[in-house]
Amino acid sequence: MVGCIRIFLTINFTLGISTYAIDRKELPPPAKHEINFKREIWPLLKKHCVKCHGPDQQKSGYRIDNKELAFEGGEMGEAIIPGNSAESPLVHFISGLDEEIVMPPKDNPFNAKTVGLIRAWIDQGADWPDDIGEKRVNRMDHWAFKKIPPPSSQEKKTSTGEIIQKMEIERHEQAVTTEIEKIELARQKEVALAKMQRELEDAFTETFPDKTK
Repeated sequence: MVGCIRIFLTINFTLGISTYAIDRKELPPPAKHEINFKREIWPLLKKHCVKCHGPDQQKSGYRIDNKELAFEGGEMGEAIIPGNSAESPLVHFISGLDEEIVMPPKDNPFNAKTVGLIRAWIDQGADWPDDIGEKRVNRMDHWAFKKIPPPSSQEKKTSTGEIIQKMEIERHEQAVTTEIEKIELARQKEVALAKMQRELEDAFTETFPDKTK
């Protein structure tokens, strides 16, 4: 029995689950009024939590900007237990009473009032409207993972015919282009030779004026 208890405590310590780390009586009391998630809770989550548990970073495998993932939990298990804020690890972490895990770790800590708001929201059932927060993206829904439907037999025939026709047109165009280039090159050579001949004649006349009379 002692061995089982030792294993249990070791697992909890390793995962960072501070089952006996805080005195729940020291938690700030929950707020007394009915909580509006959009107006009171969502701004707190965005301000204090999304930086480390959002789309760009998910410490401990936990993401809190998406409703489904927020309730699903991370590597430490559930963070939010609807109806029971005193046992919700999220409340333990943001309260600062757990010396091992404090959320957020550095800046913008929660105060007693904001912890009380989170507690009241959880105790009241942790209602989270579906239209608030980031949507969960199914990565397998990307076009790269979708099966490409095979072409019909008619499409295959048409495609093959079009390919052959395109190849013939390109071959013909290339042949015509080559022939035009040959003609243009021959013309340029004739022009160059005629120019060279005139320059030689002029040079000869200037050098031997008596020979040209």
